[in-house]
Amino acid sequence: MDTLHGTRDLDALSFAEATETIGRVGPGLLLGPLLMAGSIWRGGRQEPAVAWAAITILLTAMGLVTARLGRARPTRPAWRQTFALAAFVVGACWGASVVLLDPSTPGGAISRVIPPIAVIAMVSVIFVPHRASFVAGVAGVSIPYLASFTQVDRVVTIESLPGFLTVSTLFVIHGLGETRRRRAAIVARLAAADHAEEMRRDRAHALATNAHLRAVNEHVRHLAEHDALTGAYNRRVLLERLGRVPTDVRPEHSLVLLDLDHFKDANDRYGHAMGDEILCHLTQAAHQLLGDAACFTRWGGEEFAFLHDQHAHGDVAVVLDRLRAALQTRLPAGVRTGFSAGAARWEPGLLTTDLLRRADTALYAAKANGRGRTELFSAIMPTPPRDVSTTG
Repeated sequence: MDTLHGTRDLDALSFAEATETIGRVGPGLLLGPLLMAGSIWRGGRQEPAVAWAAITILLTAMGLVTARLGRARPTRPAWRQTFALAAFVVGACWGASVVLLDPSTPGGAISRVIPPIAVIAMVSVIFVPHRASFVAGVAGVSIPYLASFTQVDRVVTIESLPGFLTVSTLFVIHGLGETRRRRAAIVARLAAADHAEEMRRDRAHALATNAHLRAVNEHVRHLAEHDALTGAYNRRVLLERLGRVPTDVRPEHSLVLLDLDHFKDANDRYGHAMGDEILCHLTQAAHQLLGDAACFTRWGGEEFAFLHDQHAHGDVAVVLDRLRAALQTRLPAGVRTGFSAGAARWEPGLLTTDLLRRADTALYAAKANGRGRTELFSAIMPTPPRDVSTTG
């Protein structure tokens, strides 16, 4: 069936199945004429036996070659028609061979019945489910065999014909029924293959749809969690991250707020495009230095925040100095800017809102003390005039 490459031609499929069967029993078919020649030889007709056996072997071999060639091209009707013709010719040669048997010998009537019945039985097994070849093979055997009765004694005809008709009819009925069953099996296999292919396509479509939905959901989630300009996390993500930090490890963390110094002046001097570039460069430098665990966040405008882990990042003031240097190396020549930062250690029992307020107080102190520096929260720091640190 592999040679059909997915064809849905039932006649081609049945032909391919028949030729596969013939390919398996081919050597046995060539032994048949030899047995027939031996039977004729015993009847005293040596030369006709040899000649007829040679002709039958030649025609049988040609039929096998036709089957082999047609097996590679089962979808081409010309090969199927040629094969049916070959079946008729070979069958006719077998059917006519009984003329060489001597009906006057003992058991002559039986000798005339057995060979054609055997051939019809063979045809009913081999050529199904290809109906055209089956009918051609049976006709090829029957026509010359029945015609031969006009050449023999009437007694022999009466003795042999009923047996031939009875047994051969049974085999023909069996062959036609088997042909119908095998063709129905082919149709069932095709239906099962179509169903399996449809299920495969549906599964592939479902997988593609799921992959697309996952990609869309991931994109939507990214948009919901990240700042559109810089790619930094947004405020909501940082607040959720703060709420998930276990209580026992909170003292190892600090909240850091940082604000770009004189950012409005940089926008006025270099243009808003450069201002956006500065924001993006800061985010990129922070991601490279801190990693995703710090949850570097655009808090608002030119103000950013992140969660500092003492064990993972080291001293917070040193980390922020490195971030300033990394930012400067990313900026175009001649563009210089920095940021002020305030950090508040997460003390035991401290609420998130109080932690944010302390970090904002430290940032306010850093800007009030000259900018471009880092301040750690202290209780003696003055309270900023509003909840969010002064920008610019």
